[in-house]
Amino acid sequence: MFLVSDNTAYNRLYAFIGQRRLNQAMHSLGLRSAHLSHRLSLELSPLENRSCEPIQVGSTAEAGEGSFCFAPKCSSEEVPPVHGVKGLLVGGAYIDADGTKVNSPMDFSSKNRLTLVDLQNLLILLMRPDIQLPGCAPVKMDEGHRLLLLEAMRQYPRESRSPKYAGKEYTDDYCKFFLPGLCRVRHKEALRVFNKIGQAFGFTIDNSYVLDIETGREFFLSLALYTNANGCLNDDKYEYDLAYDVAADVAEAVARALWDNSSRSQDLDGVVATTSDDASADVAADVAADVAADVTADVADAAANSLCSEKGLPDSLACLSLKGASNPTLPATSATAAVPATAAVPATSTSPAIPGSSDKAQHSRLEQELSKALLPVYSFFVDE
Repeated sequence: MFLVSDNTAYNRLYAFIGQRRLNQAMHSLGLRSAHLSHRLSLELSPLENRSCEPIQVGSTAEAGEGSFCFAPKCSSEEVPPVHGVKGLLVGGAYIDADGTKVNSPMDFSSKNRLTLVDLQNLLILLMRPDIQLPGCAPVKMDEGHRLLLLEAMRQYPRESRSPKYAGKEYTDDYCKFFLPGLCRVRHKEALRVFNKIGQAFGFTIDNSYVLDIETGREFFLSLALYTNANGCLNDDKYEYDLAYDVAADVAEAVARALWDNSSRSQDLDGVVATTSDDASADVAADVAADVAADVTADVADAAANSLCSEKGLPDSLACLSLKGASNPTLPATSATAAVPATAAVPATSTSPAIPGSSDKAQHSRLEQELSKALLPVYSFFVDE
């Protein structure tokens, strides 16, 4: 599901957990925009999507230990369509299930939905349990399981042991749309990108946590693009190549705006590290605000220029969310803000024993790399 964004993998997980539990789990984390009502790429009724087939673990021919079956289940609670939200009528026409062109916008009110901010907040909760997000609850997950999930989010397809993905089709950027742009700024060996992408109906999404393991600098970047020049949905004619180019350009602009300002941010670190009285702290906060304002302007300008560089695509839309994550507590406001990172950061906990020596080594390496993200640099929050 993470390595190659496989819909079948999602559908199996959907059936294993169940529709009601999926939505309840998201809402309990404070991600109230979650609206998960159906499997992917399957034409099913609402009742069929509320129902989950039995799941057999182990061979049915084996009567020994380890073979068992999860009972089928069906949610009694319907997930109603979303109403009162702008942007749910998309395009000017669409192709229906029978292959007929319908000359009206496609209605997304019954589709799976999560706002970009909630999508990014979920990633922050997983990647940085030390960060306290206003209105969100921590993810209650065994640390070993969390590291297993993060490793899947980090891997390139070629690194997977099971299943195996080989060949020219599964390049390193196959499901890491920001990677080409990031590699224009830093060499690939220094980069760790933990992400989940999505692509359908002309929409391209990348929700990423980017870490430079050599410097400890990091950021969360989430981008949603809509590229559909003819305005018709479900005809499989979308400008995804343009979306890939824009995603790479935006990632490059963000990385340069953050990491090319290393001398300025280093000055800021010095101010933060040497101030103790309130007056000096105010000065440090002002410096941090100036740096963050410059970064915000650079990123916004670069993103706008990139999106406007291609002509003839009036339906192209973009939404960008960027958060710096070096401070354990992010500001609660959605406006641009900056704070000096002086708060203490808890030590990374040790993961429980995980079967397989190679898994233990892999998780230990991952923990060491993630711990490098806790360097005290300025943090900021941008929601464009």
